[in-house]
Amino acid sequence: MSGPELPPDASKLAVSGIWGRYGYTRRLMRLRSTMALVGTVTLGGVILVAPAASGATAKVTALVSKSINVSALANSVTVTGVAVQGKSTITLSLQASSNAAGQGSIEIGGGIVHAIRLGKNVYFTANQKFWKANGGSAAAELFAGKWVQTAATSTIGRPLAAFLNVGTLFRELFSTNINTANFVKGKSTTVNGVRVISINNKSTTGKTTGTVYIASSGKPYLVELKSTSGNLGSISFSAYNQPVRPVAPKNPIDIDKLNTGTSG
Repeated sequence: MSGPELPPDASKLAVSGIWGRYGYTRRLMRLRSTMALVGTVTLGGVILVAPAASGATAKVTALVSKSINVSALANSVTVTGVAVQGKSTITLSLQASSNAAGQGSIEIGGGIVHAIRLGKNVYFTANQKFWKANGGSAAAELFAGKWVQTAATSTIGRPLAAFLNVGTLFRELFSTNINTANFVKGKSTTVNGVRVISINNKSTTGKTTGTVYIASSGKPYLVELKSTSGNLGSISFSAYNQPVRPVAPKNPIDIDKLNTGTSG
């Protein structure tokens, strides 16, 4: 069986330093910040500007904390949404699981990455705008629109693999200390066909800066996060514990072999 197809100028690219041992890892370390950025955007307007919690909100904060922990223990979840941070618009659509299988896409400022986690490997493909920003024009010319393969434990693979893991994803999205939020229980309502309890976050002026919606029956899974001030947007969580069945792309470029300067 033949190995993965490599770009015709891959060796030149490696020699140029873009894909050398230090070149490509340095340029693509931004993938790490991509995942952190999603967490910042999701909760930026909901939590980060909140005052310290008071005793009156302790029980509500405990409910939010329990919901996060329960959601992180799910076998799988589908996450979709759009959020704005500064001048950047982030669009997120993914299926994450707890068993090394996941798939999804993220778009930041027009740069789009589609990723698949399957066992020990991560596969991703990105558009030209992403590659130009993270690898330069030469990388964009060679790799834009092509599937790339790397180990889930590699420098590039780790953040993408974590991004498609339920537990890690929720930890990143809620990496800030929610005990600093001023949560107030709101009304019961329906979101995306699910009966939920609304939990509002209040600013120092009493204005609602965002809302967390938690399922009111069964397990208290997170259903939606909505920011109404600052970083606007909303993120929805659905299809908990449903099967996730990604399929590996055909003939991906093995980026780990390019890193060592080999093609076979």
